[in-house]
Amino acid sequence: MVFLYVFLGLLVLTLGMSYLLYRLTLYNKPKHKLIPWDMPTEEHLTHLKDEELELTLGWIRENLDLPYEKVGITSYDGLKLAGRYYDFKDGAPVVMMFHGYRGDGPADFRGIFRMVRSLGYNILLVSQRAQGESEGRAITLAVREKYDCRDWAKFAAEKFGKETPVALFGASMGCATVLMASGLELPENIRCIVADCGFTTPKAIVKKVMRDMKIPLLYPLAWLGALIFCGIRLSDDGAPQALKKNKLPVLFIHGEKDNFVPCEMSRENYAAAACEKKLVTYEKAAHLHSYIDYPEEYTAEVREFLGKHLRA
Repeated sequence: MVFLYVFLGLLVLTLGMSYLLYRLTLYNKPKHKLIPWDMPTEEHLTHLKDEELELTLGWIRENLDLPYEKVGITSYDGLKLAGRYYDFKDGAPVVMMFHGYRGDGPADFRGIFRMVRSLGYNILLVSQRAQGESEGRAITLAVREKYDCRDWAKFAAEKFGKETPVALFGASMGCATVLMASGLELPENIRCIVADCGFTTPKAIVKKVMRDMKIPLLYPLAWLGALIFCGIRLSDDGAPQALKKNKLPVLFIHGEKDNFVPCEMSRENYAAAACEKKLVTYEKAAHLHSYIDYPEEYTAEVREFLGKHLRA
């Protein structure tokens, strides 16, 4: 009988810890989905210098104020996913943007959004599942989001016509989303990918964050929580495996001072890619800061890459 009580106690403790880690890593509270961007709530915004912060918040407010068309799709598992389409120039190629973890497009792409608009492209800004205006309670670190990306690509082919070139542009977890989607069957009008500071696999990024939090030994419980409460596996099957099958040209971008998603992860993704590719790193840039710290260099790289593959 004592053994049974001990067993049940350990089982309850294991399930409880697994649920707690699921809530910390994957669950997104509904009230946190729409972030009030009047205040710098994200880590990569709060440590900016005053002048940099004001510039960044100005970009975000400008993005939020631009007129757009509400668009949406239904995911393969029944969620209503939302997006914003910005029609700046009739008939222009489209850049479809996927934001990062617990973020949204107007903030994560801030100055990049403005830059892409200035280059003459229309923009489809996606709210990933469980974030922004999209339904869902769990962020799955691109495990399910990659299929959402595929379905958004099909939507773009139908909405804009198969003759309209489309680029996928991902930032942080959004970068992992588009890279993992590159191994799937995508419409022919998807021409290229810009991949800014993406991680390699769900397992690798969760283990890295848990090491940073000084709780690496709890990873098995995080894996179990993801499986039981979210229905996904935090596996090694991620961007490098997809990129081995990908044929789309990819521009990899990463900051060398990125303490959240290590630059080495982009190097690993780059090495795995069996396609036309280029890797650009910026020595002093932190996470999602490459454009902020190197706007002219960043713009030149993106202009050349998109011009080559979307204007042809």
